[in-house]
Amino acid sequence: AGVPGGGARDTFVGAMVSRPDRDQPLRGAFLAANVEVGSVIDANGKPTKNRRWYLSGPDDTTSVAISGDAGALFARYTVRKPYINNGIPHPNMQPTPWQGTQVWLLTKHGLVGLVKIEATTTQKVGYVGGELRFGPVLPLTRDKAGVFHCGEVAMRLLENNFPTVTFGRARPGYIQPFTDHSAVTLGTNLGPAGSKFTARPGEPWRYAVLVSPEKAVPLTRFQRLKIAGGFGFEAEIGGETLVVVANPGDRPLKYTLDRPASALAGGVTRVPGAGTQLTIRPRAVALIKGTKREGKISIPQG
Repeated sequence: AGVPGGGARDTFVGAMVSRPDRDQPLRGAFLAANVEVGSVIDANGKPTKNRRWYLSGPDDTTSVAISGDAGALFARYTVRKPYINNGIPHPNMQPTPWQGTQVWLLTKHGLVGLVKIEATTTQKVGYVGGELRFGPVLPLTRDKAGVFHCGEVAMRLLENNFPTVTFGRARPGYIQPFTDHSAVTLGTNLGPAGSKFTARPGEPWRYAVLVSPEKAVPLTRFQRLKIAGGFGFEAEIGGETLVVVANPGDRPLKYTLDRPASALAGGVTRVPGAGTQLTIRPRAVALIKGTKREGKISIPQG
């Protein structure tokens, strides 16, 4: 499932496997995918809980596209410290100089996502990370191939540029002292108490993931797209090639396919007279279905 914005969100997607014929019908759940900044490292070498920023704000930008049994979701937001969204402007809920961006492909075979966080000004910070949360109470394990499992839900990291990847107990929520949730946590290296490093614009931290049922049709290709002014990826799943491209900017984005598309959805139009040239509207996402590419490029293992 994907959820458009509105502020106070630490995730825009989630998924679960259920079997109504069982005494315990919930067989595993993917609860959240987020990024966060820890401004201060405490005496235990951990990001101070009340100095973490990981929620979206009321000015977040979201867009969706649907084509047949597939969908795409895009979110761009300023990361904020935890707060409760009751519809009343909060004087302490100020934007931070950090920007989160997410694009997701949702299919009957699973979810594929690309998430990044980036500083908007040069600054000193204690920690940057990401969290993929599972549960609600089922344990999280990792097999020899590097695939994580929570009941009948599986998750594979397709790529990331964080120095550390760990898994175990999840971070408790905003006002929770404890949680039974588990999480895969990606992060920068933690230094001693009070240590900070310099974060700069143009140097994002990111990760890409596949979340699916245990016995789902496999993802056979993933490639992050390098598009000036855009953000997205190409995936091949179930024998079908799908491209998700978001335009976070305020001007139309030109995008050229390397082969004809069989279907378009979302904020995208074809350039007249040029079948493979597309225009993506500002702050919109496009879902492009194409023909199967010759050959295959295997996704990373582990």
